[in-house]
Amino acid sequence: MDSGLTWYPHIKKLSLKLSKISKILYLTQTTFSLQHRKKIYTALYEPLIMYALKIWGSAASSHLEKIRVQQRRAVRNVCGPSIGGNTQDKFKALNLLTVDSLYKYVCCMHIAKNLSVYKNSNSNLLKRGTRKIVFKSENWKKEHCRNQFNYAGPTTVNLLPENIKSIIISSKLGKLKKDIKSFLLNSTLY
Repeated sequence: MDSGLTWYPHIKKLSLKLSKISKILYLTQTTFSLQHRKKIYTALYEPLIMYALKIWGSAASSHLEKIRVQQRRAVRNVCGPSIGGNTQDKFKALNLLTVDSLYKYVCCMHIAKNLSVYKNSNSNLLKRGTRKIVFKSENWKKEHCRNQFNYAGPTTVNLLPENIKSIIISSKLGKLKKDIKSFLLNSTLY
């Protein structure tokens, strides 16, 4: 964090690390197969993004754009000339999640594992004749406090469809991992 309590220094340092791995992926386009490059991506690149994502994933969109750009570049380097089309097609072809989707995934998994903390006592609120699952989040008054996970995490999950939230409530983590990943692969904006 810097003096303004933003995650910009962390994101800048992470962006440099991701850039180096992206260069490795570029250099391996002619020597390794697509499957091997994808394994390199999932072994080296994705863990760097996932590290403490629950904490810094709600940073300002302008700061996260550095990571988004690096990730798109890395996915293009993984695919090489073998998969044409735009980056969205490449993410889908490789079954990879964007940094924004990974943040949603991490939020869902954390809330599912800590359901007693986030389950609202009025979890099934009646809205316009339908039941709606709502997870409890802290009610921060100051805008800069809203980037903390206790507000941003449940707020992010509350925007997901009801079928995903009902899986979170049922605590079937294996099913949740599969369903949330397939939902995020099909619905994420790139």
